[in-house]
Amino acid sequence: MKREQEELYYPRLFLDYRDGVEGIKDLYFGHYKNFEDIQDKYSWLGNHFPGENRESLVHELKAYNMSLEASSETLQNIDKLRDSKTVVVAAGQQAGVFTGPLYTIYKAITAVKLAEQLSSKGIPAVPVFWIASEDHDFREVNHIHLQDMDGGVEEITLSGENGHFPIEYVPVDLPSFLQFIEQLEGHTPSTEFKEPLLQLFRESAEKSNSLTKWFGRLMAWLFRKQGLVLFNPLLKGIRKNSGSLLSSFCLHRESMDDLLVEREQVIQTLGYHLQVKREDGHLYLFALRQKGRAALFEKNGRVVTRQGEDLGTIQDIAEEIKTHPELFSPNVITRPLMQEILLPTLMQVCGPGEVSYFGQLIPLYRFFDLKPPILYPRPSVTLLEPRMDRYMRKYSLTEKELFNINGARLHYLEEKEETSVSRLFESLEKTVEKEYGKIKAELNHISSQLGDLTDTNRKIVLKDIAYLREKAEEVLQEKHKVALGHFYKLESSCHPVNQLQERVYNIFPYLIKYGPTFWERLFEGFPLEEGHHFHRWR
Repeated sequence: MKREQEELYYPRLFLDYRDGVEGIKDLYFGHYKNFEDIQDKYSWLGNHFPGENRESLVHELKAYNMSLEASSETLQNIDKLRDSKTVVVAAGQQAGVFTGPLYTIYKAITAVKLAEQLSSKGIPAVPVFWIASEDHDFREVNHIHLQDMDGGVEEITLSGENGHFPIEYVPVDLPSFLQFIEQLEGHTPSTEFKEPLLQLFRESAEKSNSLTKWFGRLMAWLFRKQGLVLFNPLLKGIRKNSGSLLSSFCLHRESMDDLLVEREQVIQTLGYHLQVKREDGHLYLFALRQKGRAALFEKNGRVVTRQGEDLGTIQDIAEEIKTHPELFSPNVITRPLMQEILLPTLMQVCGPGEVSYFGQLIPLYRFFDLKPPILYPRPSVTLLEPRMDRYMRKYSLTEKELFNINGARLHYLEEKEETSVSRLFESLEKTVEKEYGKIKAELNHISSQLGDLTDTNRKIVLKDIAYLREKAEEVLQEKHKVALGHFYKLESSCHPVNQLQERVYNIFPYLIKYGPTFWERLFEGFPLEEGHHFHRWR
């Protein structure tokens, strides 16, 4: 995919960072293409991530991953984190049903392969996936899309509401989950791989008491051979290390504002838009209340919720945060900073939006005596199923044309027909408009009523032309019905609802259709190189 096409899907700041455009690197205090920057962060971690934090981290991670029935490979990776030389390649995403969109899986694969690459270069690294259990937007994670058996895009949705509570605290309604699994069953073909996967979904749902736990179990199962470590920031034993930093957000809001305003001005002066819009007075924190997660604001030296509840003075809340950090959570700007306290993060696998908002918050790292991770832009992948690959070859389509199927479809029809129906009727309509304009001008000299009658007659003629055009297009569609059906399925498969496939579809319908061999080949062939790629298999 060429740069001009990528700009239709990705923020320009992400693309410029990825491509190493001069001047952009300075916004991030380091770049993934510069191994010296990676080594610099690695050395910093050796001196700044305490050994006692590693011990509590390993203890909590082992208990949590064992509760997800993690593999021995994962437990071995957790043990490696006891060594002060071992660092983390992190990735993360919300806990979507059935693991959510494909890009969630791609982030995790990238983290695994990047950790392997670093280890081969003498930097021991393990892949850790941060489950965004504190997020509270249930509607973002309660559905998946798949290509149904007729080739169209279908959405299936998990019923239920969570109010404003973090997803971690939303209990699993087992009947709703089983109904959701039944929806998937009804929209996917019967294959030899289907029933074992449906059984996996049922059993894992029955063993899970939250959506994050169900997400974690499925991720642990998918990556059981790769040793992916699952991380939940709401684990109490891990969260206790974050109190001091969370408290500082509360105490230093004005200084943070000043740094962020200055950085935002730089970004906008460079011609980029801001990925995150801040609110005046926001403390960059949430409180976990009985009625859900509440955004915190400073008002006249006191802390109030968005709903207007007064929680106390800034100093009182700062002390409460130190004592009970599990009752507070960071927002989108401060979450990456908290990660530095909880994990020895060398590199962070980021999607386009994440790279863009990191550009805004980087100055906060220096303010809190932290060092940002080296950001690694997640590769983008479109899965090209065997049948779709055959259609591409049959109609001699380029990869670029997959993202403009409508144009390719029209080109195909024009090649098959001696004349273009669209151009034929567009020409006719223009001629009618032009000639009626001349007639009206002449008849107006005789009578204005004749001019009005001319307009009425023109509309009747254009209506008849539109009717004829519709019939011609119907005949053309029927004549090329099979080919147009292939184009429709190509579009739904590779560029559904005018979006990149990875943002729409889920991994499990592919596993149902193609089985474990598909997963093995995807992982083996997954590219670490930046940019967009196609993955084919036979």
